[in-house]
Order: sequence, then structure tokens, then C-alpha cells
Amino acid sequence: MSNLISANLTKMRKSLCFKIYIAFAFLHGLLNTLSHYTEIRLFVTSTESRSELETLEPGLDALISRNFYTDSIMFDAAMTMIFAAAVFTGIFIGREYGDGTLRNKLIVGHGRCSLYLANLLVCAAANVTAMLLSVGTVLAVGIPIMGTTFTPGYIALCIVFMIAANIAITSLFIFGSMLITSKAASCVTLILFFFILFLFSTYIDSKLAAPEYYPDYAMTIDENGTQYIEELGSTKNPYYISGTQRKIYEFLDENLPVSQLYHMASEGEAPDSAFPLVANAAVTVLFTGAGILIFKRKNIK
Repeated sequence: MSNLISANLTKMRKSLCFKIYIAFAFLHGLLNTLSHYTEIRLFVTSTESRSELETLEPGLDALISRNFYTDSIMFDAAMTMIFAAAVFTGIFIGREYGDGTLRNKLIVGHGRCSLYLANLLVCAAANVTAMLLSVGTVLAVGIPIMGTTFTPGYIALCIVFMIAANIAITSLFIFGSMLITSKAASCVTLILFFFILFLFSTYIDSKLAAPEYYPDYAMTIDENGTQYIEELGSTKNPYYISGTQRKIYEFLDENLPVSQLYHMASEGEAPDSAFPLVANAAVTVLFTGAGILIFKRKNIK
């Protein structure tokens, strides 16, 4: 299988698609950082001082701290590069079918299991490299000019979870692309699959974020004619999920690979335990095993 991996790596390095992929990863990290820095400078110059902002509203300091540093954009690539990974994987594997390369490898005696694993390893390496390049660009450019509240250990921990989730999602993409012979159909299918996973993750997150009670307010006018808002109590949210259903939602929210990346991109939060790493490994093994079994029975023309 080492020969297959070496040949795939050589083919990937010479591929225009891979070069565009890497360039996109770098530009995404660079432009995202510069755009955020510009927004910060414009916001700062529109106020007299940061201390003035902190006195506007209690609890505003936490929001200011997150947005004034690199923290809020540090892991944006977690989601953006997964979308790019779907495109790259679909094109790379689609060319294996379209050029007849996959059939030729079978003719010269390579096993189907080796072919599948070689494509998985090479695509996983490409996708992880692109993600790390984008995040690394943000770190290299953003921290010197904006700083960060994250410790090096926490950043490294987040990157470990991102790599594990990225590999798990790549195994899903390989599962789909190795079973679809058309390059165009493969790309479209993987992109749609990614959006379905993303929408499912945001749906779960929104359901968990819904409050159990909604406060009731009323406008009151005192004897001096001054209007003020009075809180009358609270109303139970009929759509609030609880009990076993909530535990299931929380489990999915913490352990689905796309949900992990979504939280790191939107909130800069790493999972609280190591179990998501086990979940990512389980997803990778499950879909790789199923993909190999199906691929062995696939008729390749």
C-alpha cells in the first residue's frame, strides 16, 4: 500500500486542484485576520477608549475581550475548510474514476482495500494540512497584532480535536466519493451532505440554547408620567426539551464531528472531555469499514 500512497501523494502535489486548495486555505486565514483587525481598528477609533466601552453595560467586558483579540476568528477554518474539503475530495477521487486510474490499479494487482485506505489517508492528509495552514496563518498574523486570551496549551488542545473531527468527516467524504463514479455527481453529493450535517448541528444547538422560561414584561406609567418596563413573571417555553430527549441532544451536540467543529468555529470552545476523540475514531472506523465492504462489491467499469 505504500506504493499507492506514494503515487497518490505525487499525483496530489502536481494537481492544480490541490494547489488552489492550499492557496484558498492560506488566503482564507490571511484575509479573515486582516478583515477582523480592520473592524477592530474602526471600532476603537469610533470611541474614546476601551475603558469607556466597559462602563456602558455590565458584563460587556467579556464580549469586548473576545472580539478585541484573535480569539473570535482563530478557529473559523474549522467549518470553512470542511466545505473546501468536500470539493477537493470529490474532485480528487472523481478523477481516479474519470481517468481510469482506479481501474488500472486494480488490473495491475492492487487490492480494493488498499486502494480505499490509500485514498483515505492521502485525502485526510490534504484536508488536515489545509486546515492547519489556515489556522496557522491566523495564529502567525493575528496574535502579533491583536493578541489572544487563549493559552498555547488550549490552542493545541483545540487543534487536536479539530484534526480528529476533520479526519472523521473525511472518512464520510471518502465513503461517498468512492461509491460515486461521476466527478460532478460526487462533488455535488459531498457538498449537499456537508450542508445537511451543518444544518443538523445548528438545529441541535438552537434547540439546546432555547430557554426554559420566557420573561413576561409590561409597560407601566407611574404617577409622574414616566414609563418603565416591569417584569411580571415568566412563561414556560412549550418547545423546551428536557429529560431523555435533552440528554440525547447534548450527546449528539458534544460528539458529532461537525458539531465539534461548529462550536470551535463559532465559540472557540473545545470539548470538555476526551470522549469526542473516541467518537471521532468510531465514526472513522465505522464508515471506513462499511466503505471497504461496499467498494469490494462495486462493479468498476
